[in-house]
Amino acid sequence: ITGIILKGIENSKMMERWPRSLQEDTSLFLHRVLFAEWPVFNETSTGCRRALSLQIQRNGFTPGDYIAHKDDCVDCVYFLVRGHVKIKINGNLIGILGKGDTFGEKWWPTTVTGKA
Repeated sequence: ITGIILKGIENSKMMERWPRSLQEDTSLFLHRVLFAEWPVFNETSTGCRRALSLQIQRNGFTPGDYIAHKDDCVDCVYFLVRGHVKIKINGNLIGILGKGDTFGEKWWPTTVTGKA
C-alpha cells in the first residue's frame, strides 16, 4: 500500500524530507474527510489525529478487485469514503458495504487476530 498517488508522485515519498510537523499538517488536511465523517474520531485530540494521519494510507480499487479473501489475516481497518464493496461467499452476494462503513481488523483489544 503506497498512499495517495498524485500524477505519479506518492505523497509519502514526496513528504519524507519535510519536517515532521509539516508532514502531519499535510496528512491531516488530506484525511480531513475521514476524520470529520467517522464518529470514532470525534473524541480524539488534534494531536492524536495528527499522529494517526501519518499512518493512514489511501487506496483505490476497481470493480472485480479482491481486497481480502475469507480467512485472510487482516491487520488494518478499511474506511469506505466513497463507492461500495460487495461481500461474496462462494460466489453468492451476502452484503454490500457503502460510504461510511468499515471492515477489517477489529478496533478493540482482542486476543484473536482479525480475519476477513
